[in-house]
Amino acid sequence: MQSFPAWGQSSSNQPEVGFEIEGQSELNQIVLPLYKYVGECPSSQIYVGKVKAWFTSSTEPPKNGRKVIIRNISRGMAPDNFPFTDRDYSKGRSSESTDITTGTQHSNRVFVVKANNKNDFEYEIRQENSVLERGQFSAFVNESSTVEEISRAKIEVDKGYCAEKGKDFFSPCRRWVSNKVKECP
Repeated sequence: MQSFPAWGQSSSNQPEVGFEIEGQSELNQIVLPLYKYVGECPSSQIYVGKVKAWFTSSTEPPKNGRKVIIRNISRGMAPDNFPFTDRDYSKGRSSESTDITTGTQHSNRVFVVKANNKNDFEYEIRQENSVLERGQFSAFVNESSTVEEISRAKIEVDKGYCAEKGKDFFSPCRRWVSNKVKECP
């Protein structure tokens, strides 16, 4: 009798390791969105956005107290400080999410990759001070073929000034003259 894979597992013998990308059905296929601003504050250039990703490994699933560290070791990345992400790997079927965008140096806000290229990663799944699994995987990163238009309006800011200084440290301005203007962010 033929057995079927358990829920969330692949039917092939190859372990599944890498990034699950929001909106993508295939593992390790990263499509970065492109956008430009329109409206009151348009942009003349096109920007690369970010996508949400989760690390997964079919051989070492998440468990309480685990974390995963992933480094982008692709050629062209800053070799003295490879871009990396350190994610919780303790529940569900994958790690805590990380945002991915383009770049060549480590960023504290997002995990960076090279666009329109194959990117190589190394990873470690850890439980406290022990390494449970170590390996490598590759992902293909492409920019979207379409450019999304995002409306951007001016925002109101106060360009006022202090007309009369206060007498002490706790009230440095006795009378503020407000001058509200609209500017592009």
